[in-house]
Amino acid sequence: MRSTNHSGSLDCFFDSRLCINQLLKDLSTETVRAFEIVKRTRAYPKGSLIFSEGEPPQGVYLLRQGRARLILDLGRKRERIVEIAEAGEVLGLSATIANEPYEVSAQALTACRVDFINRQKFLRLLHEQPEVCFRVVQLLGHNVHVSCDLFRPFDKAPSAAAKLARLLLSWCEEAEGATDGVRIKIPLT
Repeated sequence: MRSTNHSGSLDCFFDSRLCINQLLKDLSTETVRAFEIVKRTRAYPKGSLIFSEGEPPQGVYLLRQGRARLILDLGRKRERIVEIAEAGEVLGLSATIANEPYEVSAQALTACRVDFINRQKFLRLLHEQPEVCFRVVQLLGHNVHVSCDLFRPFDKAPSAAAKLARLLLSWCEEAEGATDGVRIKIPLT
């Protein structure tokens, strides 16, 4: 049985699927070294907040180890898990670049090791390293396209059941070639 892992939900408008490997792939040694100089490694115990929705952006978080849940505050003591971020993902990128408050909160679901880059240092890095700046633009643009592609089919579905069916079918397509079924893992907490 082939397995496909979907740790997130449908709300892909956030940075969480931007991966460190995508950001640093094929960059010059000098550029990678510039990244290493400005980052600071932090540890977050299980349950602790990495950053909070509505706060001014402090910088970019590179989730090196562990898992974090991204939470949207719905008011009246209600919240929605937007996604479960996995090791290797970049968090807070669009908020940091736009100087807009974080769209969601990030809470350590397990003990996490995070490389943090202060906003001013990150913006200076983008200014001084054009290949990093261009890569960030590419990744954010790709994220917009993925988000639009993800939501387009749901506008056409008439009911919640039809939307769920389309989602499950799209996940099964990712496991094409499976002959004995598909197992979908969806960790939500």
